[in-house]
Amino acid sequence: METHTHSVAELNAQISDALRDAFGGDVWVHGEIHGWKMSARGHAYFTLVEPGTLGRPSEATLSVVLFAGNKRAVDHVLGKAGGLALEDGLAVRIRGEVVFYPPQGRIQLRMTAIDPRHTLGQLAADRDHLLRTLATDGLLEANRRRTLSPVPLRLGLVTSDGSAAAHDTLEELAASGHRWQVTLFDTRVQGITAVDGLVASLTAAARLDLDAVLVVRGGGSRSDLAAFDHEAVARTVAAMPHPVLTGIGHETDESVLDHVAYRAFKTPTACAAFLCERVGGVLAGVEEAGRRVGARARAMLDHHDSAVRSAGNRIASGARATVEISDARLSELARMLERDPARVLDTAERRVEGIERHVAALDPVRVLARGWSITRTADGTLVRSTGDAEPGAPLVTRVADGAIHSTTDRTETSDDLA
Repeated sequence: METHTHSVAELNAQISDALRDAFGGDVWVHGEIHGWKMSARGHAYFTLVEPGTLGRPSEATLSVVLFAGNKRAVDHVLGKAGGLALEDGLAVRIRGEVVFYPPQGRIQLRMTAIDPRHTLGQLAADRDHLLRTLATDGLLEANRRRTLSPVPLRLGLVTSDGSAAAHDTLEELAASGHRWQVTLFDTRVQGITAVDGLVASLTAAARLDLDAVLVVRGGGSRSDLAAFDHEAVARTVAAMPHPVLTGIGHETDESVLDHVAYRAFKTPTACAAFLCERVGGVLAGVEEAGRRVGARARAMLDHHDSAVRSAGNRIASGARATVEISDARLSELARMLERDPARVLDTAERRVEGIERHVAALDPVRVLARGWSITRTADGTLVRSTGDAEPGAPLVTRVADGAIHSTTDRTETSDDLA
C-alpha cells in the first residue's frame, strides 16, 4: 500500500489540530520575558524563557505573540495591580493558546491574559532575598555611616539629562540662591541598559571630590523602577565614599536602593529641598552668630568708650585740682616774698652755706691733709687690698702735697700683722 504524502498545508493543519486537541484550550505558563519588541500595529512579540542555572544558558524558550486587542486588556490589569509593565527580564505567569504558526513552521503561544500576583510575588521575593543578603554582608548601613557635610554644595546628580527629575532637582536647588556646584551624570534609569548605566555613573562620581551624590528619577511602574532593586546598583552605592541621597518618584514602596542609601526621599524635589534646608540652616546660624558677635562688640565698645570718657574726666579734674593747688602755693610764695623778701633770702642763703660746708668736708684734699693717702696701680686702679698690688708692681701714692712712686716688695695681710 502506497504511503500517503502530505502537502505542507495539510501537515500544518494536522499539527495545528493535534495541538488544539492536546491542550483543549488556553494554558498557563510562567517564565521570564526576553527580546520584547512592539510592531507598528501595536502587537507585541517576545520569547518566554525558562530561567537557567547561574552561569548556564536557559533550558527552554517559547515564542509568544500578544495582539494589540489583548495587550490593551493585559495593560489594564497590570495598571490596576500596581503599575507593572511588560518588559525584558520580568518574571510572568501568562495564559494563552498554543498554536502552530504555518508561515514560519513553529509553535507559538498567543497570549490572552496575565496573572499579576505571580509577578508581584516574584518581585517581592527577589527584593526581600536581596535585602537579607545585603544585611548579612553588612551593606545596608554602610553608606549611612558616611559623613554628610554641614554645607554640601558640591553635588553629583545621577539621572537622565533633560528629564523631569533633572529639571525639578536643579530648579529647586537654583531657587534657594545658594552657590551649588552640580556635576550631572547623564544616565538611563529604566530599561535593559539602566543597571549598567547607574553602576558606571556612580563609579565615576565616586572618583570626584563631592559632598553628596543624588540619584533621582520621576514616577513609573514597578517594572520601570526595577533597576533600583538590582544587586549591582545596591552594592555600588554601599561602597560609595560619598553619602548617596535618593529621590525616586514612588509613593508606596521603597526600592532596595532606598534601603542602602544614606537617606531616601519620595521625590526628586524633596531630595533637593532637604539639601537646601540643610545649607540654609547652617548659613542662617552663621548669620545669627555674626549678629550676636556684632552686638557684643558694639556693647563692649560702648562700655570702654564710657570708661575712657570717665577716666578722661577724672584726669582732667585731677589736673585742674593740681594746677589750682600749685597756683595757690605759688601765690602764697609770692605773697611771702612781697611781705618779707629779706627773711626769705636769708633762709635760702643759710641753706646754701650749709650745703657748701658739707661738700667741703667731703673734699678728698682735706682728707689727705689729715694724713691719709690714696694708692693706685700704674693703670690707675685703686688699691683697696693686698691682692690689688702684686710683688714688683709699680704704685703711685697720692699725699696732700704730691705723689710718691714706688714698687711693691711684698704684701702682708691683717692676719700676718697680728
